[in-house]
Amino acid sequence: MPKWEVLDITFTANQNVASPYTANFYAIFTHSNGTVQQVPGFYNGNKEWVIRFSSSLEGNWKFTTYADLKKIHHKKGSVMVSSAATNNHGALVIPKNDPQNFYYEDGTPYFLLAFECDWLYALDYHNKKGLPKTEHLLNLLNQNGFNQVVMNVFSYDVSWTKDSKLKQHPEHVVWWSKRYFSFPWQ
Repeated sequence: MPKWEVLDITFTANQNVASPYTANFYAIFTHSNGTVQQVPGFYNGNKEWVIRFSSSLEGNWKFTTYADLKKIHHKKGSVMVSSAATNNHGALVIPKNDPQNFYYEDGTPYFLLAFECDWLYALDYHNKKGLPKTEHLLNLLNQNGFNQVVMNVFSYDVSWTKDSKLKQHPEHVVWWSKRYFSFPWQ
């Protein structure tokens, strides 16, 4: 896999678990230079378990899984990490010598240009076949130099009485937020 990309390593366990979302599952990755990285795993439904791995170091990584489930406990494997793809500069970092600015891991300066889009979920609310409006908006943002979308991802319902017409159009319900989230893309 290329440096800074994401690799999903999946395992199947036909064993039923009472609470799969809280089950213990992780992997220890060890680079050939001795660097150790612990990566949490997660239950992905349909008896599938995933370790999502990414590396900023090129070279060979060996891993061993640790889990409450015997079927996926102590599985071993390796991942070879090659040089980064042309347009992948790594994660965003704040260097100690310049804490007022963002940079990519490879040292390339990062200029934040964000678009707030709390209603992104509603664009294709009634479309069960795809996300054409969402894809169109994200393509427009990308073409115009935006490199982040800021959106509400944790919300709760309000306690006051809502207009009864909202039952016919739930995509127009305004949820009040406690936290905002932004994510960069390239």
